[in-house]
Amino acid sequence: MIMKKIIILISALALWVSGYSQRTCGSELNMEYIRQTDPVRYRRIIAWESAVQQNLRSSMKYSSANKIIIPVVVHVVYSSTSQNISNAQIHSQIQVLNEDFQRRNADKEKTPPAFSNVAGSANIEFRLAKVDPNGNPTDGIIRTRTSVAVFTQDDNNVKSSSTGGSNAWNTRRYLNIWVCNLKAPLIGYAQFPFNFETSPNTDGVVIDYKYFGRDGSAMSPYNKGRTTTHEVGHWLDLRHIWGDKVGCSGTDYVSDTPDQEDKTLGCPSFPKTDHCTQVSPGVMFMNYMDYTNDACLNMFTKGQVERMLALFNSQNGIRKEMLLYADALTAPTPPLHLWTHRCLQSECVHHQVFR
Repeated sequence: MIMKKIIILISALALWVSGYSQRTCGSELNMEYIRQTDPVRYRRIIAWESAVQQNLRSSMKYSSANKIIIPVVVHVVYSSTSQNISNAQIHSQIQVLNEDFQRRNADKEKTPPAFSNVAGSANIEFRLAKVDPNGNPTDGIIRTRTSVAVFTQDDNNVKSSSTGGSNAWNTRRYLNIWVCNLKAPLIGYAQFPFNFETSPNTDGVVIDYKYFGRDGSAMSPYNKGRTTTHEVGHWLDLRHIWGDKVGCSGTDYVSDTPDQEDKTLGCPSFPKTDHCTQVSPGVMFMNYMDYTNDACLNMFTKGQVERMLALFNSQNGIRKEMLLYADALTAPTPPLHLWTHRCLQSECVHHQVFR
C-alpha cells in the first residue's frame, strides 16, 4: 500500500512538473473564452480584423524605414525577495526585445535557409521611459511590494494598486509590462489591441518573474527573454502561428507563415512536418509566436512585421499616438516644447502637453 502511494505521488509530481515547464500563454485562453462566452465581442474582434487588413492595404501605412520608438515602464510587483528581480535582469529583457524585433539576435543564423527569405526585421526600438506621466524623471521601473502571493489572468489584479498590483501608466503613451508571480502553468499573457478602446487601463503585458529577461534568475527552458518577445508580439496584434485551432483551419492572418496543425513544444529538429505541412519546408516552429523553447525561437516573418506596423497607420492605427511623444518620454530631459506655463498671481503651474 505504501509503495502504491509513492508511485501515485511520483506520477502526480511528474505531471505537475511537465505542465509547469510547458509554455502556456494566456492570450490563447482568453481568446477562446471570449469566443465561447461573448459572441457580440467576438464579432467585434472579427470586424477589427477587417480593419487591420484595410490598414495593410492602405497607402498611409507606416513605413518600415521609419523607426518606431516605444517607451516602456516595467512594474515589478513582488511578495518575496526572489520576485523583486534586479535592474540588470530588466535591462537584459529590453535588450532581448530590441534584438528580436530588429532581427539583431545572435541566433538568427539558426533560421533554416528555407525560411530565411521571409524572415523580417521590424524597425522598432523599445526604451525604458525617462519621463513619467507627471513629467518627473524616472528609470522606467516601478517596484511595488504586495501581499498577494499569486496573480491570475482572470482578474487582472496585478494591474491595479487597489487589488495589490500597480496602476498602468498612460497606455496611449507607454507599453506597460507587469512582472509578478503568475499562477502556474501560465508564464505570460498580453492584451490584444482590439481590446484597447474598451479596456485601456489594462493594456499591456504580464510576465512571470521566473521567465523575464535573459539568463540570470530566469529559469530554463524559458531563460532567453522570448516569453516577453512572444507576449509583446500579441500586444502588437500577432496571433499564435497555428491560429489557436487544432487542425488546419486556424489562421494567424499572415500569408508567409505556413499552415500549422498545432502548437510546437520543446525543441524539435528541422525539418518538422504535420498534417498541414507534409512537404518541405514544413513547420515554422522557430517563429516567436509558437510555443517552442526559448533557445529554439529566432524569427518573425515579413508578413508579421507588416501586421505590427499596421497598428501605427497614420489614419486609424490604434497605437499611432504612441509615436507622438516617444522621443520625449525616453529622453533624459523632456524638450521644452512639451510644456506650457500658466501663472496665477505668484504661482506658476506647469502643464504637460503629453498627458
